[in-house]
Amino acid sequence: MEFSKRNLPTLALVLLLLVSSDVRAEPIVKAGRVCYMKSLIFRWPCLSSRNCAVTCRGEFKSAIDGSCNAARYCICSQVCK
Repeated sequence: MEFSKRNLPTLALVLLLLVSSDVRAEPIVKAGRVCYMKSLIFRWPCLSSRNCAVTCRGEFKSAIDGSCNAARYCICSQVCK
């Protein structure tokens, strides 16, 4: 099979989709419920759930995780008190 320049855009698209996919599992909490709260520090449009999670863990001591929602807000998940 010979590589041609015609296949380059397809290969680039597949690599971009693989790198940009951010599949994450829901937080596992053994005791208590999970509460969700909009981050007060994350003020720009949320494009990366990883950056959101780091911000949430710095903002709330009880934060489990953080993720971007459809409206591009950073939503922090934490154990309900």
